[in-house]
Amino acid sequence: MSKLYEAAQHAGLDLGAQSVISSARGAVALEDRLRTVPELVNLYYLIQSMRAPDRPLVVQFMAATPREGTSSIARGFAEVATHQPGGRVLLAACGGVQADAHGRGAHLSLAAAVKGDHPLESAVAVVPTNPSLDTARLSDAAHPLLDLDATSLVKLFDAVRGTYDITVLDCAAGGPNPDSVALSRFCDGTILVIRAETVRSQVVEAVRRSIERSGGNIVGAVLNGRRRYIPSWLYKLL
Repeated sequence: MSKLYEAAQHAGLDLGAQSVISSARGAVALEDRLRTVPELVNLYYLIQSMRAPDRPLVVQFMAATPREGTSSIARGFAEVATHQPGGRVLLAACGGVQADAHGRGAHLSLAAAVKGDHPLESAVAVVPTNPSLDTARLSDAAHPLLDLDATSLVKLFDAVRGTYDITVLDCAAGGPNPDSVALSRFCDGTILVIRAETVRSQVVEAVRRSIERSGGNIVGAVLNGRRRYIPSWLYKLL
């Protein structure tokens, strides 16, 4: 991936020491295949290598613009995580993400549970086909951070870290949703999802800078739906 990483640097996507990971070759919408995609397995081990021993993680997946395939990538990563040695995994849909995709059957949102001092179990639903994967929705509000203050968020993430080995946040695009950007500072790391051939480098760069200004930590990027080894706006800069 060194050539791709170099191209990202030339395009202004200076991700520092983070890795740029390519996604499934045209198969990202097929969740049953995503969990076996080598790039997602590599991403899992990349994140695992950054964690302290036995420290549970909260990992955020976010794109710069809508319809980048974030939900499919987040779900695929969560599936991969459940097939590796370790504890349970929680996949949480955040503001702007369809709640029925992650959290079907759960009565309360995570925000409602923490604010009402309800047990975490009241806000999660087990995936029938994968007993190691639970799903939930962060909030019923369009803007979760209007529903949860910083103290409540810290309390909530302490609770999920006490139950789950990895919590995956499927967040709405950071460009039109400042809540997703602000949420990044409460996570252990953010993965940017970039749809090859469509998104402009300037848009991704603006979201990257916003995440860093908010105190977030970008640990990698996923190029989604690529047709070439690199997207055209990177390819032309080589």
